[in-house]
Amino acid sequence: MRVLIKRLYRERRRIVIVATAMFLGGYVAFFDTTTLLLGMPGPIIAGFAFMVGLAAPLMTLAVVIPKIRHSAETCALMIVALSLVGESFQP
Repeated sequence: MRVLIKRLYRERRRIVIVATAMFLGGYVAFFDTTTLLLGMPGPIIAGFAFMVGLAAPLMTLAVVIPKIRHSAETCALMIVALSLVGESFQP
């Protein structure tokens, strides 16, 4: 258990970058949504859903399998890039 906590502490910057990128990707992907849920706009809820649903498993894999930890940022930044491309080319 102590080893896992040390790995998480060492990966704290990567976790912040991945979580922020996932939130931004979800926010951008649902930017045109005008729905409200519990008084919060849809894009913010989508951003939190992306952050929890995608960043947590991705960082768990990065901590458990250290050789693939560098791919976590790549996946997160590609989600942001694909969300931006998808929003810019909508009819």
